[in-house]
Formats: sequence, structure tokens, C-alpha cells
Amino acid sequence: MVLHTHSSYGIGFAATGRYWLNLTPSDVMWNTSDTGWAKSAYGSVFGPWICGSCVFVHNMPLFKPEVVGETIAKTMPEKLQIKYVVGDPFVMFTSKKTPKKPEKDDPNKTAATVRGDFYLTGDRGTMDEEGYVWFVGRDDDIINSAGYRIGPFEVESALIEHPAVAEAAVVSSPDPVRGEVVKAFIVVTPAFVSHDREKLTLELQQHVKKATAPYKYPRKYESVRQGKQEIPKYFNFASDVLDKWSEIEKAGKRPSNPAFWWVNGKGEEVKWSFEELGFLSRKVANVLTKECGLQKGDRLILILPRIPEWWLVKVACMRAGIVIIPGTSQLSAKDILYRLQVSKATCIITTDKLAPAVDSVASQCQLLKTKLMVSKGSREGWLNFTEMYQNQSADHSCIKTKIQDPMIIFFTSGTTGFPKMAQHSQGSLGFRPLLSERYWLDLTPSNVVWNTADTGWILTSIASFFDPWVFGSCIFMHNLPQTDSAVILNTLCRFPIDTLIGAPTLFRMLVQNDLSKYKFMKLKYCISGGEPLNPEVMEQWKSQTELEICEVYGQTEMGVICSVFGGMKIKPGSMGKAAPPYDVQIIDKNANILPPGQQGEIAIRSKPIRPLGFFSEYLDNPKKTAETERGDFYVTGDRGIMDEEGYFQFIGRNDDIIISSGYRIGPFEVENALIEHPAVVESAVVSSPDPLRGEVVKAFVVLSPNFSSTDKKSLISDLQDHVKKTTAPYKYPRKVEFVKELPKTITGKIKRNELRDKEWGRT
Repeated sequence: MVLHTHSSYGIGFAATGRYWLNLTPSDVMWNTSDTGWAKSAYGSVFGPWICGSCVFVHNMPLFKPEVVGETIAKTMPEKLQIKYVVGDPFVMFTSKKTPKKPEKDDPNKTAATVRGDFYLTGDRGTMDEEGYVWFVGRDDDIINSAGYRIGPFEVESALIEHPAVAEAAVVSSPDPVRGEVVKAFIVVTPAFVSHDREKLTLELQQHVKKATAPYKYPRKYESVRQGKQEIPKYFNFASDVLDKWSEIEKAGKRPSNPAFWWVNGKGEEVKWSFEELGFLSRKVANVLTKECGLQKGDRLILILPRIPEWWLVKVACMRAGIVIIPGTSQLSAKDILYRLQVSKATCIITTDKLAPAVDSVASQCQLLKTKLMVSKGSREGWLNFTEMYQNQSADHSCIKTKIQDPMIIFFTSGTTGFPKMAQHSQGSLGFRPLLSERYWLDLTPSNVVWNTADTGWILTSIASFFDPWVFGSCIFMHNLPQTDSAVILNTLCRFPIDTLIGAPTLFRMLVQNDLSKYKFMKLKYCISGGEPLNPEVMEQWKSQTELEICEVYGQTEMGVICSVFGGMKIKPGSMGKAAPPYDVQIIDKNANILPPGQQGEIAIRSKPIRPLGFFSEYLDNPKKTAETERGDFYVTGDRGIMDEEGYFQFIGRNDDIIISSGYRIGPFEVENALIEHPAVVESAVVSSPDPLRGEVVKAFVVLSPNFSSTDKKSLISDLQDHVKKTTAPYKYPRKVEFVKELPKTITGKIKRNELRDKEWGRT
């Protein structure tokens, strides 16, 4: 409460004369400020009437600039000539503030306004040599919006009364019309985590309008879900997310969208609600625990194509606390052997197509106890998954898991050895989208999301499992045995898919078609990830579909690291800004943060607090885990640049990983396969540019003298077929060059960087 006396306004204006208004009795004064503010007192009462001037008033229930203009131009131009219009910054000009008298009943506040011989306004400014004063900003947190002075505490107090708000912070935010407006940063309570953001924002605005003066309501909102929000000790995605959506569904508070929608292009279709997903996954959990004897912490290798059983098994494993190890259906017998032996998995689930490959190596895997086959047929030594789960009880209680308990293991390619096991916890993938809401996907329960990535990669776990289901969205899936652009385009036309996610190769393939022939039913959002997307492809896609492509950047160890998310400006060639809760920086070899525009290594701050979202470790490989740390940062192994707006651009790998069509390929695996062929003495594998796949595998091969006269074309084909049979087919070298020798260091290490630079024209 600020108390003024009769003299501070009445005599004060008379004594100081024309200190801000040069008026006479002939002048007409119009002040547009609200009658509740001090400006109306000195601009519509004391100031003009001290000078005997006329005070003009327009009722104007809602402020409209056009009304001001019309009134000045048209209101009785001959008899009434308005000389001064006093208002707020967006009307005409900023008026000066009058000194305040001591604040009533608050001597501490009154004393705080005095420093030496001066009264402090609480505003900051500068004064030039001629005595002109320039306003810079407030010292305190007062928000000046359209002339209204708004205290953040009043708005925060109103917000906290709403059950959706756990915490709130209110600040000013720039606005082109009002100068500044109220913006609220909200920590949403768990019960409202998955509510539609737009509806919740509107509800909060209406709540504030009713709880306090309407002009104080926040015109801008941002959901803040990291920071001080408490991370629970226990968390299980199946019970804490999926089962909660099942309850919401039963209560009739979720749209009629299915939770899961699968088609195979041959007329078969599967639709599950969250309730049906829960019912069926409990059956599978009973198969794994009761029939197979698996316990919490046991490891299960899951190698299935894009079929509904993949989703059932993943949910069932979470219910039972079993650690999942996904793998691509393109794995060879040798790949499967390595994964079974290194992971110590006791169970494997796959199709009848891969069962023979498993049988060929099973005798070398002493810990493998159970083999489940998803098939209509039978095979000796295998349990029929389909028959077992359909006949099983759905009575199963979800096991209690800690948020740091292991949940999933991904095999990630390396440059100098076999793939490493990157382990994620219940929280790193399952709780992160709850903690950092909409950090790359802006979804609601009405959305239908289709991600075309292979089930063996982390992108499918994120984009076709955890993140959409956090928002109660529908996950759409097409069996898609092969990536066929016609099938994909026709699917987008037949089904109400609004969000499409895929590797850059997907969009490179799609733009080769005449897209004017296709009318997408609902497609609005397109997301590319796995490798950089050519700006030319983005432009071709936009010119033909009028849709933007947003890029994301991530790794198996970290999930999504950078993204172009809701409302962000798209910069072709950029992979967006740091995705919450990560603090992403460009650093040098000494872990110093580099300034914008300078190339360095892309790194994520990992100390003093390791953010939720990080992998736990490389299992059984503490040396490799330690090598990822430099100072306070986790080092991605990628090089990049950050601009002044915080956008990141990918430059290339620090190591030799090849990213082809979204697949990460380690050169060692391909070289290891090649060396087994009798024609190969030595080989080096690097990336090579490709207009469709971004980059492909190229092998430089030193031939055995016994094969020096062999037809090179047929030998290349023979080597390619050999690699396809020895390891996953997608790893085979699409380009082969025969050389007499390979460049090496003095210690005998192959200089792959020289070969790579030659391929990319950097020499």
C-alpha cells in the first residue's frame, strides 16, 4: 500500500507547474490509463485541472488502438481539439512516474526505498550529457504490461491453487504490442502430466482470471518438468504409465483412438486399447515367469520384425522386471552367437525365419535355457509363443522396480572392437519423457505416430514405445518387410497418421516420387533422425507437400540429444537445440566450452549431477565407460558447431562409425567378416558419400596373390555376398576398391581417416 497525502499530489502539481505537461485552460487532455492506476490520478485529475484544462474521457471497455486513432481524427474536429494523449508505450509514449510517499504500515519497505540522500525508484537507466534519462529495466520483478503493474506473487498464488500446478514462477516476457506480458513457468503435478497442453493452458488462464484481476492472467505458459522436480525412488513404465492410461480410458477421459494400431498391407489389422494392451501383456508376463521360469534381472534377447508381439513382449518384460535386449531381424548366426554369449541371456524370442540361425550356435551358449518362437508352426526345441500366451491367465501383479534398475540393453557398434552393451535403466528411457515433457515430440492422446525405424534400434523404443505412450497417443505400425516408398505414401493416404518419423533415407526415397499424386489424410509433422538430412531434400519435400521436416540428433547411450521441437524456427542443416534435460555444449580436447561458431566435440554436461536419460554403463566394460567422460562432460564422439542462437550443426564423427540409412556400422565388424575370405589379406572399411543413403560402407582391400588375376567384378560380388552371410546384410560394402597396401601409422594402425578424407574429397 502506497500512501499519498493531499500535498504530494494536490499541492505538488501546483508547486511544480508544467514539469511534464505544458497545458493551458484551452487545452484538452486525454489519458487512456485505467482508473485504478496512479497515472489516471495525475494524468486525468491533478495535472490537467491544476492548469484549468479540459479532461477528455472515452469509456472504451476494451483497449483498441484503432479507437484511439478514430477518436483523435474524427471527434468534433472543430470544437474539440485533443492536444495531449497520455497512455502506455503501445499507445503514444511512456509517461514519467511520480515520487511515492512512505508505504503505510511497512517501515522496512519504506526504509528500503532510501539510499543516502536519494529515493530509489527500483528502475535502472542511464543519463546522457544533456540530462536525458533512458529507461533500461526494473530492478525487481514487477511486470509492466500495457500499463498495468503486475506482481508475480499474486499470479503465482492464484496458479498454485489449481490442482495441476505443483510449482510456478512468473516473469515478464517480451511482446510487440504490450511491451511485456506475464509468462508462467509451470511444474505440472503427476496427475496432469499427460493432459492436453493447449486445453490445460486455457484452463489455467481462466482459473487465474477468476482468482485475481483478469488483466493479470499469464498470456504465455511453459511447462517445466526438470530442475527441482523430485525423481521417484520406484518407477515402472508398465504400471505407472500404461496402466494409468488404461484407468483414464475406462473413465471415458481419453479419445477413442487405439493405443496400438498395426497393419501388414495384406488386409490384416490389429488394434489395441490401453486396457487390451494391459490384458495381453499380463498373459505374456505369466508365460515368461511361470512357464519359462524367468526372474527379475534375467536377460532376454528379442529379435522380431515389426509385428505386434514385439510390443507385447517389451511391456511384459517391464511387468516382470526382465531386462530386454532388442536386435534387428537382419542379424546373422555369428551376430546372434556374440550377443548370446556376451549378454549371458537365458532366453531368446524370435521368428521361425531366424530359429535355424539360433540353433546353429545354441550349443555354444551354455546359459541359454529357453527358446520361444513366434510362429503358426512348430520346431523341435522351441516353445510356441503364440499358443502359450493365448492360453495363459491374465492375472499378474507388476513387480516393483527402482528407477535405476536395469530395463533394456542395446548393442552399439564400435570402431576398434565388437559392439558394446549400453544399458539403460527404468528411468533413463521410461521416466525421461515424463520429466522433460515434449522435449522432441509434441503429442496428445489424439495423435497417431508412425516411426519406420527397425525394431532393433533405440529410435523405435523411444518413438514407437515410450514417448508416444507417455502422452496417451496412438502408435501406428506397418509390417513393412522392405522400405517401399509406394507402400509408405499409400499408407499415409489411407490412415490418419499425423506424425511421421524416419531416417533421412526415407525422405530421400519419398521425394523421388511425384508427390502431387498423393493426398495425405492427416500428416502434419515430419521428423528425421539418425544422420544429417540434406537441405535440398528438405526443400523438395516442403515444395511438394508444404510440410517441414524437423531434425533430431541422438545416440544409443543418450537417446535424443538435440531436436527441433514445438514452435522452433527450422534452420536447414541444423539438428536443433539441446533437448531437456541435457546441457549440450561444444568443447575442446581439454573440456573447455568453445564459443559459438567454433568447431569442436559435441558433449553433454554429466557432472556434478548425471542427468536422467543417460545410459547406466557399458556392461562389463568399465574402460570404455570411463573413456566417454572428459572433465564435467560426456563426449559423444561427434564433432559439431553451435551458433549464437543455440542451434547445433553436425560436422562428422570423431571416430570411424559409419551411419548408413540410419544404421550405425562399425568398420571392425565388416573388416572381420572380409578377412575370413581367402582372397583378402587385409582391409580397411570407411564411409563413402551416397546421394540416397547419405553414406555407405566402402572397403579398401589388399588381395592375396592367389587372387590377383581373378575377374575383379565377380570377386567384388563374391566378397559382398560373403559379408552378407557372415554378418548382418545391411553392413556389406556397397563399394570395394582393391589396393596394394593400406596407409598406416608407425605403430601399424590403419589410417582410416586418410582413406575417409580421400572418399569425401577432403585431401
